Amino acid sequence: MGKEDRDMVDGFGGVVSCNMDDAAFCCSANMPEEQRCCLCRRFRSESAGCKLQRQDKLNRALGAAVGLILLWVVLFVPRNVCAEETRPALPTGSVVALLGERGVLCSGTLVAPRLVLSARHCHGVKYALIAATIASEPRRLHSVVRKLKLPHSILDVALFVLKKPSIQAPLALYGSGKAPRGQAYAMGYGRDGLTGRVEGLKVLSLTIDGWNCEAEKALHYGCGPDSEFVIGRNMQDVDTCSGDSGGPVLVRSGEVWEVVGVTSRSVAKAVRVCGDGGIYVRADVVSVWVERMKQRLAREENER
Repeated sequence: MGKEDRDMVDGFGGVVSCNMDDAAFCCSANMPEEQRCCLCRRFRSESAGCKLQRQDKLNRALGAAVGLILLWVVLFVPRNVCAEETRPALPTGSVVALLGERGVLCSGTLVAPRLVLSARHCHGVKYALIAATIASEPRRLHSVVRKLKLPHSILDVALFVLKKPSIQAPLALYGSGKAPRGQAYAMGYGRDGLTGRVEGLKVLSLTIDGWNCEAEKALHYGCGPDSEFVIGRNMQDVDTCSGDSGGPVLVRSGEVWEVVGVTSRSVAKAVRVCGDGGIYVRADVVSVWVERMKQRLAREENER
Protein backbone atom coordinates (compact mmCIF):
# COMPACT_ATOMS: atom_id res chain seq x y z
CA MET A 1 0.00 0.00 0.00
CA GLY A 2 1.43 3.35 -1.02
CA LYS A 3 1.85 6.30 1.25
CA GLU A 4 -1.12 8.07 -0.28
CA ASP A 5 -3.50 5.09 -0.17
CA ARG A 6 -4.53 5.54 3.45
CA ASP A 7 -5.80 9.03 3.04
CA MET A 8 -6.72 10.71 -0.27
CA VAL A 9 -6.10 14.43 -0.38
CA ASP A 10 -9.41 16.25 -0.92
CA GLY A 11 -8.09 19.79 -0.92
CA PHE A 12 -7.43 19.93 -4.65
CA GLY A 13 -10.66 18.87 -6.31
CA GLY A 14 -13.97 20.64 -6.76
CA VAL A 15 -14.92 23.60 -4.56
CA VAL A 16 -12.85 23.54 -1.43
CA SER A 17 -12.36 25.67 1.61
CA CYS A 18 -8.89 26.65 2.65
CA ASN A 19 -7.29 29.32 4.76
CA MET A 20 -5.04 32.10 3.55
CA ASP A 21 -1.85 30.27 4.42
CA ASP A 22 -2.46 27.14 2.39
CA ALA A 23 -0.21 26.54 -0.59
CA ALA A 24 -1.25 27.40 -4.14
CA PHE A 25 -1.72 25.39 -7.25
CA CYS A 26 -4.25 26.82 -9.63
CA CYS A 27 -7.87 26.94 -10.67
CA SER A 28 -7.88 25.90 -14.29
CA ALA A 29 -10.55 27.27 -16.56
CA ASN A 30 -9.83 24.44 -18.99
CA MET A 31 -11.27 21.75 -16.74
CA PRO A 32 -14.94 20.95 -16.01
CA GLU A 33 -16.29 22.55 -12.85
CA GLU A 34 -16.37 19.29 -10.90
CA GLN A 35 -12.74 18.53 -11.81
CA ARG A 36 -11.18 21.90 -11.20
CA CYS A 37 -8.17 21.73 -8.98
CA CYS A 38 -6.86 24.32 -6.66
CA LEU A 39 -4.47 24.89 -3.86
CA CYS A 40 -5.14 28.18 -2.23
CA ARG A 41 -2.34 30.44 -1.11
CA ARG A 42 -2.91 34.12 -0.69
CA PHE A 43 -5.77 34.32 -3.14
CA ARG A 44 -7.46 37.61 -2.23
CA SER A 45 -10.82 36.90 -3.78
CA GLU A 46 -12.98 33.98 -4.85
CA SER A 47 -11.87 32.25 -8.04
CA ALA A 48 -13.43 29.46 -10.05
CA GLY A 49 -13.30 26.22 -8.12
CA CYS A 50 -11.67 27.72 -5.06
CA LYS A 51 -13.70 29.35 -2.26
CA LEU A 52 -11.84 30.82 0.67
CA GLN A 53 -13.41 30.85 4.11
CA ARG A 54 -11.90 33.34 6.47
CA GLN A 55 -12.19 32.19 10.03
CA ASP A 56 -11.56 35.58 11.58
CA LYS A 57 -12.25 34.76 15.19
CA LEU A 58 -10.28 31.55 15.14
CA ASN A 59 -7.45 33.19 13.23
CA ARG A 60 -7.22 36.00 15.75
CA ALA A 61 -7.16 33.56 18.65
CA LEU A 62 -4.56 31.38 16.98
CA GLY A 63 -2.55 34.45 16.03
CA ALA A 64 -2.45 35.62 19.62
CA ALA A 65 -1.39 32.17 20.85
CA VAL A 66 1.29 31.87 18.19
CA GLY A 67 2.52 35.36 19.03
CA LEU A 68 2.98 34.42 22.67
CA ILE A 69 4.79 31.23 21.73
CA LEU A 70 7.09 33.07 19.35
CA LEU A 71 7.84 35.70 21.96
CA TRP A 72 8.75 32.97 24.44
CA VAL A 73 10.97 31.29 21.83
CA VAL A 74 12.74 34.54 20.97
CA LEU A 75 13.35 35.40 24.61
CA PHE A 76 14.22 32.05 26.09
CA VAL A 77 15.23 29.54 23.40
CA PRO A 78 18.75 29.63 21.89
CA ARG A 79 18.53 30.31 18.17
CA ASN A 80 19.78 27.68 15.72
CA VAL A 81 20.31 28.20 12.02
CA CYS A 82 17.17 26.97 10.27
CA ALA A 83 17.55 24.42 7.48
CA GLU A 84 15.59 26.76 5.21
CA GLU A 85 18.35 29.35 5.52
CA THR A 86 21.10 26.98 4.39
CA ARG A 87 19.19 24.86 1.89
CA PRO A 88 20.68 25.02 -1.62
CA ALA A 89 18.62 26.02 -4.64
CA LEU A 90 16.62 22.95 -5.63
CA PRO A 91 14.92 22.18 -8.97
CA THR A 92 11.43 22.39 -7.51
CA GLY A 93 9.91 23.32 -10.86
CA SER A 94 10.52 19.80 -12.16
CA VAL A 95 8.57 18.10 -9.36
CA VAL A 96 5.05 17.19 -10.47
CA ALA A 97 1.68 16.73 -8.77
CA LEU A 98 -0.34 13.93 -10.36
CA LEU A 99 -4.08 14.51 -10.13
CA GLY A 100 -7.20 12.38 -10.40
CA GLU A 101 -10.90 13.10 -10.04
CA ARG A 102 -10.61 13.79 -6.31
CA GLY A 103 -7.36 15.73 -6.31
CA VAL A 104 -3.73 14.86 -5.71
CA LEU A 105 -2.99 11.16 -5.98
CA CYS A 106 0.79 11.11 -6.16
CA SER A 107 3.90 13.11 -6.93
CA GLY A 108 6.44 12.64 -9.69
CA THR A 109 9.48 13.98 -11.52
CA LEU A 110 9.73 15.35 -15.03
CA VAL A 111 12.45 13.24 -16.69
CA ALA A 112 11.67 14.24 -20.31
CA PRO A 113 9.41 16.92 -21.81
CA ARG A 114 6.53 14.42 -21.99
CA LEU A 115 7.50 11.87 -19.34
CA VAL A 116 6.87 11.94 -15.60
CA LEU A 117 8.55 9.28 -13.45
CA SER A 118 6.35 8.21 -10.55
CA ALA A 119 5.07 5.15 -8.66
CA ARG A 120 3.41 2.18 -10.31
CA HIS A 121 0.71 1.96 -7.66
CA CYS A 122 -0.65 5.41 -8.58
CA HIS A 123 -3.93 4.71 -10.37
CA GLY A 124 -6.52 6.99 -11.90
CA VAL A 125 -4.09 9.75 -12.87
CA LYS A 126 -5.58 12.17 -15.40
CA TYR A 127 -3.58 15.36 -15.05
CA ALA A 128 -0.07 16.48 -14.18
CA LEU A 129 0.46 19.87 -12.60
CA ILE A 130 4.00 21.09 -13.26
CA ALA A 131 5.88 23.98 -11.65
CA ALA A 132 2.89 24.77 -9.47
CA THR A 133 5.07 26.83 -7.16
CA ILE A 134 5.91 29.24 -9.97
CA ALA A 135 2.54 30.29 -11.39
CA SER A 136 -1.08 29.26 -11.81
CA GLU A 137 -1.11 29.31 -15.57
CA PRO A 138 -3.41 26.80 -17.34
CA ARG A 139 -0.53 25.67 -19.58
CA ARG A 140 1.12 24.10 -16.54
CA LEU A 141 -1.78 21.65 -16.22
CA HIS A 142 -1.11 18.75 -18.60
CA SER A 143 -3.37 15.88 -19.58
CA VAL A 144 -1.92 12.42 -18.97
CA VAL A 145 -2.59 10.09 -21.91
CA ARG A 146 -0.69 6.91 -21.02
CA LYS A 147 0.94 4.98 -18.21
CA LEU A 148 4.04 2.91 -19.00
CA LYS A 149 5.00 0.10 -16.61
CA LEU A 150 8.36 -1.57 -16.25
CA PRO A 151 7.84 -4.96 -17.97
CA HIS A 152 8.41 -8.26 -16.15
CA SER A 153 8.90 -6.45 -12.86
CA ILE A 154 6.97 -5.64 -9.71
CA LEU A 155 9.08 -2.56 -9.01
CA ASP A 156 6.94 0.35 -7.91
CA VAL A 157 7.78 2.69 -10.79
CA ALA A 158 5.91 3.91 -13.84
CA LEU A 159 6.16 6.62 -16.48
CA PHE A 160 3.18 8.85 -17.18
CA VAL A 161 3.04 10.26 -20.71
CA LEU A 162 1.85 13.84 -21.13
CA LYS A 163 -0.28 14.90 -24.07
CA LYS A 164 1.94 17.92 -24.70
CA PRO A 165 5.57 18.62 -23.74
CA SER A 166 6.37 20.71 -20.71
CA ILE A 167 8.59 23.78 -20.88
CA GLN A 168 10.27 22.84 -17.61
CA ALA A 169 13.76 21.36 -17.58
CA PRO A 170 13.70 17.59 -16.90
CA LEU A 171 15.92 16.04 -14.24
CA ALA A 172 18.57 13.39 -14.76
CA LEU A 173 18.59 10.03 -12.98
CA TYR A 174 21.38 8.93 -10.69
CA GLY A 175 23.92 7.26 -12.95
CA SER A 176 26.22 5.60 -10.46
CA GLY A 177 25.55 2.24 -8.86
CA LYS A 178 27.68 3.37 -5.93
CA ALA A 179 25.65 3.68 -2.75
CA PRO A 180 25.05 7.37 -1.99
CA ARG A 181 25.85 8.80 1.42
CA GLY A 182 25.16 12.16 2.94
CA GLN A 183 22.68 14.91 2.29
CA ALA A 184 19.56 14.25 0.22
CA TYR A 185 16.21 15.96 -0.33
CA ALA A 186 12.85 14.26 -0.75
CA MET A 187 10.09 16.27 -2.40
CA GLY A 188 6.39 15.76 -2.97
CA TYR A 189 2.88 17.17 -2.75
CA GLY A 190 1.75 14.96 0.12
CA ARG A 191 0.65 15.58 3.66
CA ASP A 192 2.87 16.86 6.42
CA GLY A 193 3.74 13.84 8.55
CA LEU A 194 3.33 15.73 11.82
CA THR A 195 0.36 18.01 11.20
CA GLY A 196 -1.49 16.03 8.52
CA ARG A 197 -1.94 19.23 6.54
CA VAL A 198 -1.47 19.60 2.80
CA GLU A 199 0.69 22.64 2.15
CA GLY A 200 1.77 22.31 -1.46
CA LEU A 201 5.25 21.19 -2.43
CA LYS A 202 7.26 20.16 0.59
CA VAL A 203 10.99 19.60 0.76
CA LEU A 204 12.45 17.24 3.35
CA SER A 205 16.10 17.29 4.29
CA LEU A 206 17.25 13.69 4.82
CA THR A 207 20.45 11.75 5.28
CA ILE A 208 21.21 8.71 3.13
CA ASP A 209 23.50 6.10 4.65
CA GLY A 210 24.05 3.77 1.72
CA TRP A 211 21.28 1.63 0.24
CA ASN A 212 20.46 0.37 3.74
CA CYS A 213 18.75 -2.74 2.36
CA GLU A 214 21.18 -5.63 2.81
CA ALA A 215 19.86 -9.14 3.47
CA GLU A 216 18.99 -8.77 7.17
CA LYS A 217 17.71 -5.24 6.75
CA ALA A 218 15.64 -6.34 3.77
CA LEU A 219 13.79 -8.79 6.00
CA HIS A 220 13.34 -6.14 8.67
CA TYR A 221 12.23 -3.30 6.41
CA GLY A 222 10.52 -5.26 3.62
CA CYS A 223 12.66 -3.78 0.83
CA GLY A 224 14.23 -5.29 -2.29
CA PRO A 225 18.02 -5.65 -1.72
CA ASP A 226 19.06 -5.01 -5.32
CA SER A 227 16.42 -2.50 -6.39
CA GLU A 228 15.34 -0.40 -3.41
CA PHE A 229 16.81 1.55 -0.52
CA VAL A 230 15.58 2.66 2.88
CA ILE A 231 15.71 5.93 4.71
CA GLY A 232 14.83 4.88 8.22
CA ARG A 233 13.18 6.62 11.10
CA ASN A 234 15.11 9.61 12.43
CA MET A 235 14.94 11.64 15.61
CA GLN A 236 13.07 14.48 13.89
CA ASP A 237 10.35 12.17 12.47
CA VAL A 238 11.08 13.67 9.04
CA ASP A 239 9.50 11.34 6.49
CA THR A 240 7.58 11.27 3.24
CA CYS A 241 3.83 10.84 3.64
CA SER A 242 0.48 10.31 1.91
CA GLY A 243 0.56 11.89 -1.54
CA ASP A 244 4.37 11.87 -1.80
CA SER A 245 4.44 8.48 -3.56
CA GLY A 246 6.33 8.73 -6.82
CA GLY A 247 8.13 11.89 -5.78
CA PRO A 248 11.91 12.19 -6.08
CA VAL A 249 14.78 11.87 -3.65
CA LEU A 250 17.53 14.14 -4.95
CA VAL A 251 21.28 14.12 -4.43
CA ARG A 252 23.84 16.51 -5.81
CA SER A 253 26.50 15.29 -8.22
CA GLY A 254 28.85 18.21 -8.66
CA GLU A 255 26.65 21.06 -9.85
CA VAL A 256 23.85 18.80 -11.07
CA TRP A 257 20.84 17.50 -9.14
CA GLU A 258 20.01 13.86 -9.84
CA VAL A 259 17.07 11.66 -8.89
CA VAL A 260 18.50 8.88 -6.75
CA GLY A 261 15.17 7.38 -5.70
CA VAL A 262 11.40 7.28 -6.21
CA THR A 263 9.17 7.32 -3.13
CA SER A 264 7.30 4.03 -2.81
CA ARG A 265 5.89 3.06 0.60
CA SER A 266 6.36 2.87 4.35
CA VAL A 267 8.71 0.31 5.83
CA ALA A 268 7.27 -3.02 6.95
CA LYS A 269 5.77 -3.12 10.43
CA ALA A 270 5.53 0.68 10.54
CA VAL A 271 3.29 1.83 13.36
CA ARG A 272 2.60 5.10 11.58
CA VAL A 273 1.97 5.71 7.88
CA CYS A 274 4.38 8.64 8.07
CA GLY A 275 7.34 8.95 10.41
CA ASP A 276 8.72 5.43 10.77
CA GLY A 277 10.79 5.48 7.59
CA GLY A 278 10.24 4.87 3.91
CA ILE A 279 11.23 2.60 1.02
CA TYR A 280 12.41 4.11 -2.26
CA VAL A 281 13.03 2.54 -5.67
CA ARG A 282 16.60 3.04 -6.86
CA ALA A 283 16.72 5.29 -9.91
CA ASP A 284 19.93 3.73 -11.23
CA VAL A 285 18.14 0.38 -11.52
CA VAL A 286 15.45 1.78 -13.85
CA SER A 287 17.58 4.35 -15.71
CA VAL A 288 18.14 2.12 -18.78
CA TRP A 289 14.40 1.45 -19.09
CA VAL A 290 13.60 5.15 -18.75
CA GLU A 291 16.09 5.97 -21.50
CA ARG A 292 14.51 3.36 -23.78
CA MET A 293 11.06 4.88 -23.17
CA LYS A 294 12.43 8.33 -24.05
CA GLN A 295 13.75 6.98 -27.34
CA ARG A 296 10.51 5.12 -28.06
CA LEU A 297 8.46 8.26 -27.49
CA ALA A 298 10.78 10.26 -29.73
CA ARG A 299 10.34 7.69 -32.53
CA GLU A 300 6.57 7.83 -32.18
CA GLU A 301 6.63 11.61 -32.45
CA ASN A 302 8.83 11.49 -35.54
CA GLU A 303 6.48 9.03 -37.23
CA ARG A 304 3.46 11.27 -36.83
